[in-house]
Amino acid sequence: MHFEAPGWILAALPLAFAAWRWEKLRLLSPLRAACTGLLLLALMRPTRHSLSKELELWALMDRSLSAAPQEERQGEEILTLLRHSKPRDARLRIADFAAEMRERESTRLELDPHESRLADGIRWVLQHRSPTHPSRILLVTDGLSTQPLTGVAEEARAAGVPIDIRWLLDPPAPDAQVDLLEAPTRSAPGEGFLLQARLSANFDGQVPYQLLRDGVPIDSGSLTLSRGRAAARFADVLRTPGTHRYELLLQPPNDSRPENNRAETWILCEGKGNILLLSPFPSDPLLPVLESGGFTVRHLRDPAPLQPGILAAARLVILHNFPAESLPQAFRKALPFYVQEQGGGLLMLGGKNSFGSGGYYRSEIDPLLPVSLDVQRREKKLLAAVAILMDRSGSMGSSPSGTQSAGLTKMDLANEGAAASLELLGDQDLAAVYAVDTKAHEILPLSPLGKNRAPLLDSVRRVRSAGGGINIHEALEAGCEALSKIRVGTRHIILFADARDSRQHPGDYRQIV
Repeated sequence: MHFEAPGWILAALPLAFAAWRWEKLRLLSPLRAACTGLLLLALMRPTRHSLSKELELWALMDRSLSAAPQEERQGEEILTLLRHSKPRDARLRIADFAAEMRERESTRLELDPHESRLADGIRWVLQHRSPTHPSRILLVTDGLSTQPLTGVAEEARAAGVPIDIRWLLDPPAPDAQVDLLEAPTRSAPGEGFLLQARLSANFDGQVPYQLLRDGVPIDSGSLTLSRGRAAARFADVLRTPGTHRYELLLQPPNDSRPENNRAETWILCEGKGNILLLSPFPSDPLLPVLESGGFTVRHLRDPAPLQPGILAAARLVILHNFPAESLPQAFRKALPFYVQEQGGGLLMLGGKNSFGSGGYYRSEIDPLLPVSLDVQRREKKLLAAVAILMDRSGSMGSSPSGTQSAGLTKMDLANEGAAASLELLGDQDLAAVYAVDTKAHEILPLSPLGKNRAPLLDSVRRVRSAGGGINIHEALEAGCEALSKIRVGTRHIILFADARDSRQHPGDYRQIV
């Protein structure tokens, strides 16, 4: 039992004072005291949740990489035994967990198996269990969790949900792992150093390995395990300043746990302060100018080596006519920290592949530059007008086939696609959005995005399937009519549809296209 308005208990204090101060009120008489107490109790609104006697039994199945082979062999057998042995009035619910959690309706769902979020799986069941039925969890797992389990048992105990465990165990299978990979934290260009590794396994023999530097193999061979142990040393020399990543990969055949076959370490090659020049020109005209000033310049035309660690040895980064789309995402995201926190320099210059026309508008680099990258109003030839048409027929309410988007509908994907399209437009670009079934329903009239971008994106993301079919011709007519009202350099129609429930033959709308 609990009280929805417990604050009324404070009224007992003035009532007690009144009973002592004014005896003529006779508040302490048994009848009046009982009535006053019942009135206070009613004002506090006591409630009591009564649980049904029917048991809700949750089978929480581990689908992570380490448990997947055993779960595939034993999982269905365990569930079959549960279905036949559970009490008649008990309800069996099945949930799968790995890096994410999903309730299984009939068939197994595809999950990301690269993590085993055991604690999150138990908490997910505690949140989704029925509040009117007693619950119990059967945890089917190998016990290998990639996150701490601190506090999860106390949460289940507080919720009154017992947890039983059925271990997924196989006879010992071959397993080798990298226990350690270490190297000096710093080195100088041209200076040799050693990397040391320690391995362990539950068998003796040869284990193939591969050593990589910045993702490129530099050594391979086999290591000999004796009494389940092995040690190795690798020599290397760095000549390029910056941070470099070393990875040791074991490649034993039929290894039972491949997730522990890898280890990595980082080394900072400290060179003299140099300049990182990114440009597409084979002989960039800046090179002789910078080198004549005594600077060491690393000129890159290929973006493949660009990773955040390369910034550690650079005092200045120059983007010379280098388009934003050529920069790896991790490198772009590292530049704000490099400039604002580490004090690195950033210089952008060039032509059509720089600044706004180079795709840097609204990127991570935009706020670092002292100039505006937005398109000016007078530059109408550079503006774009886009009409987005979203199918909201009945078929869009179903899940997309052939994907791993469990829990999402085709309408959700269309909404996100429309929102992503709008996010790429500038503040002065124009957009119109229509949700289409048998008619085109205007969500956003043709107008500049401006400062209303956030509420507009929110409206687009909340479009829902309304049933019925879709009239493609009506959709295209609405989009063409909207775009015919404006004269800009670029006009586009984007149609999100699943090509089902269409009311016309394609020949009916080819003419308008």
